[in-house]
Amino acid sequence: MSRCRRPGCAGTVEDMGGGELFCDTCGL
Repeated sequence: MSRCRRPGCAGTVEDMGGGELFCDTCGL
């Protein structure tokens, strides 16, 4: 897991498969 790249986003990024990453806090 890695941190969301979006500023102000404290969530983590999850790999949804197929190379798609989804932030569990702010969405895409």
